[in-house]
Amino acid sequence: MADTTPNESDEQATRETSRRLWSGVRGCLRLVLGLFLVLVAPLQLGIAIYAQSRHGMGDAVEWPNWTGWVMVLCGIGVLWHGWDLRRSGRQKMTMIADKWAALEGQHGQVERVFSSLVGAGHYEAGLSARYERAQAERARVGARIAEHQSPGFFASLSETSRGDGDEVLAGIDRLADADAAIMAARDLFRRARLVRCVEQRGRPGLRRLGRSR
Repeated sequence: MADTTPNESDEQATRETSRRLWSGVRGCLRLVLGLFLVLVAPLQLGIAIYAQSRHGMGDAVEWPNWTGWVMVLCGIGVLWHGWDLRRSGRQKMTMIADKWAALEGQHGQVERVFSSLVGAGHYEAGLSARYERAQAERARVGARIAEHQSPGFFASLSETSRGDGDEVLAGIDRLADADAAIMAARDLFRRARLVRCVEQRGRPGLRRLGRSR
């Protein structure tokens, strides 16, 4: 196991580097394509105006064909989608930081609740299995967050960067659900204990009522 772990880490780092590189290439291609589509028709129009003024011809300037303006609209759409991906990625980075901070902030309380429940002998089997899975998931998500750096400019224009943020957020949500399950178990135990106390206090009254009858 000790021999394979470094190899797995190296393979994961290589995949991460390749994925980031490919994401940057895709973002760069998106930017180049969008600018090309946007600038073709304006450049044609500028060249026609320059040629007309240079040669002093009396003919009117020939405007680009309608297909050129359609290309401009398509280019605007490509660039807009890239900008939207970049904006969404930055928002997800902020959301990841906030959710992870909130999760880490209540981790100590969850640990104490789990210890008290297991120490009292309640839900030990089910909670222990859930807790072990949550701890493994927490370590994995923590490592993923440490690796999840803010993408470069070109990479932020790619769909791949958005998928990374979604994966990290999904892991944080799973951890939040696991913590919520432990807290719910505590509430359930409190309610059950309260019901037992009420029942125990009510039994003497019922006995006296039965004797009086």
